[in-house]
Amino acid sequence: MSASDARIGARKRNCGCGVRHSDRRKEVSAKAAVLRGLSLLVLLVLCLSASQLAEKANEEYATPMGRGRAVYQMDHAQREAAEQTTRLIASLGIKRGDAVVDIGTGVGHLLPYLVTYVGSQGVVVGEDIFPEFLSVAEGKINTAGWQNVQTVLGTEQNPNLEQRRYDVALLVDTYHHLNYPIPMLRAIRIPLKARGRLIIVDYYRSRNHPRATDEDLQAHIRLDRDQVIGEVQTRGFHLLRQFDHLPNEYVLIFGASMSRP
Repeated sequence: MSASDARIGARKRNCGCGVRHSDRRKEVSAKAAVLRGLSLLVLLVLCLSASQLAEKANEEYATPMGRGRAVYQMDHAQREAAEQTTRLIASLGIKRGDAVVDIGTGVGHLLPYLVTYVGSQGVVVGEDIFPEFLSVAEGKINTAGWQNVQTVLGTEQNPNLEQRRYDVALLVDTYHHLNYPIPMLRAIRIPLKARGRLIIVDYYRSRNHPRATDEDLQAHIRLDRDQVIGEVQTRGFHLLRQFDHLPNEYVLIFGASMSRP
């Protein structure tokens, strides 16, 4: 082979390798773009989970004075009649001997109703993130002499409950107050027994409320019922039953899925 032929052959081989290198560069570039997209998606999810999603709903709890006013609002004499609490608790399937945690118990309005249903062999725990509210709830427990009722101070992302202890985790007028719903749902899943239930009672975003304007309702309630179902079912729960308690209030009963999120 002449020197000229050798140079031509070398150029051809170099040209062939150049095409293959170009293909590889395109493939690497495409993979890098996918990874960048996934990284941005993960960052978005982390930002959403780290952001406070219920600031408007929690404005009244932001100061000691606001929490003081809320104590009365949570336990006023007309609440039973307005919210039909006895009928609500009767509809939830809570049984004698059940261990029930009332997440977001506030001043413990639901505690006497729950104690009636679980009986002396059951357990009731009232959880909240504000010591002022739990202090009022503890006063009720001491006055009534309940031996099977206690309170737990949680955080905005964890109710601080014992693992696999509870048959029912109950959130009444609480879900729309969760600043960090995704971490909370993960944390609520842990203390439930294998056949435990998560029960959410909350207000429709799309239906009139007798004590709120449409504008206030839209600002106060983050998600409507079907959106709540979708959010909860991504975190280790499946919907068992749904029904309306009041014309503007729904009940969602979830089972704890076998596989944890």
